[in-house]
Amino acid sequence: MARMIRVRRGTDAGVHWAVAETRPPAPLADLVAGYRSFREFSPAPVVRREPPRSGLVLVLNRDTPISLTREHPARTGSAPAGALVGIGQLSVEAAHDGSQDVLEVRLSPLAALRIFGITGNEVADRVIDLVDLWGKYGRALLEQFAAADSSQERFDVLDSALISGAERGRELDPVLVGAWQAVLTRGGALTMRELQDQTGWSRRRLAERFRAQVGLTPKAAARLVRYEHAAQLLRRPGTRSIASIALTCGYFDQAHLNRDFRDFTGCTPSSFRTALRTDPAGAAMACD
Repeated sequence: MARMIRVRRGTDAGVHWAVAETRPPAPLADLVAGYRSFREFSPAPVVRREPPRSGLVLVLNRDTPISLTREHPARTGSAPAGALVGIGQLSVEAAHDGSQDVLEVRLSPLAALRIFGITGNEVADRVIDLVDLWGKYGRALLEQFAAADSSQERFDVLDSALISGAERGRELDPVLVGAWQAVLTRGGALTMRELQDQTGWSRRRLAERFRAQVGLTPKAAARLVRYEHAAQLLRRPGTRSIASIALTCGYFDQAHLNRDFRDFTGCTPSSFRTALRTDPAGAAMACD
């Protein structure tokens, strides 16, 4: 199908990069946040620490294999051709030898059940090979993706594979879907009591349902969403103060924001902002 594709390019300190982004078709709008292809050529090997995300990331590789490794030794994994990075609270180390050509699909954590037929808990804090995850469907997707000659064709291949997966997949609990949407809409700044009132579930049932279908407890998921909201504001141009961002995102104070950033990124918000300027290619790839 014809689609709008946004392309950005840049060069900095000998590193050349290009990003092509597009939105999914209507049937996938509730499950897929977007598609982003990324090419990078660096004179030296590159290693980046990618903070955890409140969703899944499907990574398809068209170049020299990249390495994707979770911090915990029991949760390591790599992406020679394709992999699914699960929701979680652990960072991912992404490394390549100086050249990468990848396409990322940003997915709702609920896509684990709806598209891939497994629970969010089964992929939480893991990096799973696409063929191990999706069997013949994963293998077919990788073959079709490799044969595509343009970004347009590759995006079309993804549309077809993901729509077919959603048609085969398992039904989602509408009450859980509503609760997850509330977490996103509020930027993670809501209480568990509010979610209990909305769902009519006990605290224990709420935690069990979230852990099973989202992959995290509601408290952990809300904390991650709130951090992402703050990170998004830090990425925007301008000189807005970190204290102001903390207040906007519902933190008690800047120290509270600092703690979450250290846990999720290994650095303070000010260091995070500085890193965006020193690694334009990484910032372009991470920008939402």
